[in-house]
Amino acid sequence: MGSAVRLKTLVLIAVVLLAVVVAVALYRSRPGGGGAAAVLGDPAMNRLVSGAPQGLSVSSVVPNGSRVPVEYTCDGANRPLPLRVEGVPGGARSLLVVMYDPDAPGGTFVHWLLVVLDPPEALDIPGAAAETATGINDFGRVGYGGPCPPPGDKPHRYYILVLALDRYPGTGQPVPQGFNLSEALDWAEGHVVSWGYLVYFYSR
Repeated sequence: MGSAVRLKTLVLIAVVLLAVVVAVALYRSRPGGGGAAAVLGDPAMNRLVSGAPQGLSVSSVVPNGSRVPVEYTCDGANRPLPLRVEGVPGGARSLLVVMYDPDAPGGTFVHWLLVVLDPPEALDIPGAAAETATGINDFGRVGYGGPCPPPGDKPHRYYILVLALDRYPGTGQPVPQGFNLSEALDWAEGHVVSWGYLVYFYSR
């Protein structure tokens, strides 16, 4: 009798463990789940920061994790979200700012690309503390393009990733205006010395 009870107990434990494994696998496979794209919403962005310390303090007047106010979206004034970056390491030659929506219907959509040369330890973005250049977003325009998800979609996530690089972008100075995401990723690959991010939500 005791052996039968022990056998049933072992079978029950095995079933529970199997259910946990399946649940974790399903969670990791879903969009925005716990897999490769979980931290920054996009595998390419995760690869960029792999092995680099998350040492930058990135903040804004808009609390992290909240809904983007309309004034910073296509439904309002479409102004760039104001950022405060602190803790830039002394060896950083540039900062790269990438704002993107990993939930866009066609895949990750870039809203803002910005490079800051020779950044100080702390700075405001946008700001006049350092030389900057802006890239082209996926609206086809140079500069900032605020959140503008399709009406009726569930809330989209909007990541603002700030990367401290130990190199200048492109071939150096002057900063190349109108660069694209592919160029920015090439510059950053293997040169991220610190990073930080914010994430927001917006729906229409």
